[in-house]
Amino acid sequence: MDTYSSHALEGASGVELTIALYDGIIRFMHNAMRQWSVRMSSDAALQSSEPWTS
Repeated sequence: MDTYSSHALEGASGVELTIALYDGIIRFMHNAMRQWSVRMSSDAALQSSEPWTS
């Protein structure tokens, strides 16, 4: 953990740590779903541009 993050959570209560944990999970999952969506749409575009597929 970098210095800023460790200092930011240094005096946090249990509730604040739990909120920070869930916030990190939500941000991670949102980013993963966005990357998956972009990858799927680019795969679909590649497949539709291939002349030998129907």
